[in-house]
Amino acid sequence: MVEGSYSKYGTAIQLAAAGEQLMASVGPVAQQLLIFSNASMVLHGRCSEVARTVLELAPAWESGEVRRRLTGGECTLLQYILHPEIPAAGVSAKNQTIAFPWGCGNYMPMPDGASIGVLAQDGKGTLVLWAGAVLWA
Repeated sequence: MVEGSYSKYGTAIQLAAAGEQLMASVGPVAQQLLIFSNASMVLHGRCSEVARTVLELAPAWESGEVRRRLTGGECTLLQYILHPEIPAAGVSAKNQTIAFPWGCGNYMPMPDGASIGVLAQDGKGTLVLWAGAVLWA
């Protein structure tokens, strides 16, 4: 179960289940479908091993906390994509529009949409990787 709120440094993302699908809310983005496909990354194993991949994706200053918190148990890291059509945030790949800051840099790389990594430790949502940040449950 990964539903819940993940935050750090004033950035927060809310994940909620909608049937078999996962929805994300962050800033003006409300209840947007997270896409999981056959091209999405899936990594499962001991948390200490999965932590190595998290460290490759996370900023260097997060390394101490990641190593400290992802030590024991089994972890699963899944990659989702936030669809790049979010009118409320002024982001549209179809219309080729962006709005500051949501259409800039790591927030919403166009035309693909933002990659969101969701990690569960022993079946419980633990962290989200998004826009160059590690957000903790």
